[in-house]
Amino acid sequence: MKIAKPAHAGRPGAGVPQNTGGRMSEQVVSRGGQGDDQAVRRPWLMALAWLWVGIPFAYGVYQLILKVIQLFGG
Repeated sequence: MKIAKPAHAGRPGAGVPQNTGGRMSEQVVSRGGQGDDQAVRRPWLMALAWLWVGIPFAYGVYQLILKVIQLFGG
């Protein structure tokens, strides 16, 4: 049984939308159904998210350093 290839197979950029220049487009979140194309920006939320991840990560790195010093007899 022979399977036919799609018409765009083998061409450079096949399967990539032509209007993006080969790059994936940025997804934009609209504000409450108003229909505008402006992205919602919340710098305070971004800072909170970084702190939510960064503080436990920094603590873990600190604990790792203490354990490495303990392990290698520093």
